[in-house]
Amino acid sequence: MGIDLALLFALHKYVVTVWHRHSAGIARSRLHLRLEAYAKRGILSEDAATRLEREIAVTSSHEDAGSADLIIESVAEDFSIKSKLLAQFDELISNRGLLATNTSSISVNALQRGLTAPAEFAGFHFFNPALKMTLVEIVAGSLTSHSTVEMLKSVAARLDKTSVTVGDTPGFIVNKLLAIQINCALRLLESQAASAHDIDLAIVHGLGHRIGPLALADLIGLDVLYNILVSIFEATGDFAYKPASILKELIDRSHLGRKTGQGIFDYRKDGIA
Repeated sequence: MGIDLALLFALHKYVVTVWHRHSAGIARSRLHLRLEAYAKRGILSEDAATRLEREIAVTSSHEDAGSADLIIESVAEDFSIKSKLLAQFDELISNRGLLATNTSSISVNALQRGLTAPAEFAGFHFFNPALKMTLVEIVAGSLTSHSTVEMLKSVAARLDKTSVTVGDTPGFIVNKLLAIQINCALRLLESQAASAHDIDLAIVHGLGHRIGPLALADLIGLDVLYNILVSIFEATGDFAYKPASILKELIDRSHLGRKTGQGIFDYRKDGIA
């Protein structure tokens, strides 16, 4: 997601630097692979891919972020990892640029605590794939200023995205509704009520969705989905969000979805990973 956000912003004429916590080399490699895949699939032209690879800077140094107007954290959906990283970047923003998190379910209020300028921090939640999905959720914490929300709305509009503003409720809007549907589909699957193919087929043709919930789970990443469900379950105590057992079983086998070639569906076999 971090690489896709870099591409999205660069395509809209922002000056972009990708930070990677391990090494700039890893970030550069992932950027190259993503651009190569998008060029092959016709999502980007070869000329655009070449230009973006040249224009996007990569780094593993926190100090390079000091002059940024906007920093978007997009690391693993883990509170401890996110809060530690946000605190490190918070200390470096010399011109008091905005700091945002791309979290899909973690409390913005909790992440906001301890920041030196909590008014200039908010959730800025993009959906996968970021180049195609048109929605962005702007999540205002209890200390987020109106001007911060308005600035993020302006950024979203420049990116040709539709933005909605939501308070810091578990799962925000989309994931609170979506996660429960996917979890229910997983429980249908593990109870052998129907095959994965037929569950998705029923939702696509019965409800008019563009993609079935199980294929969507694979696209999101089963590990990411699991963390979303756990986060909402722990925040609400609603057992509808307690992850279906089959989800953890798949994760334990490293079947994480499209990104590993196998999840609920086998994309290597079907040749569409």
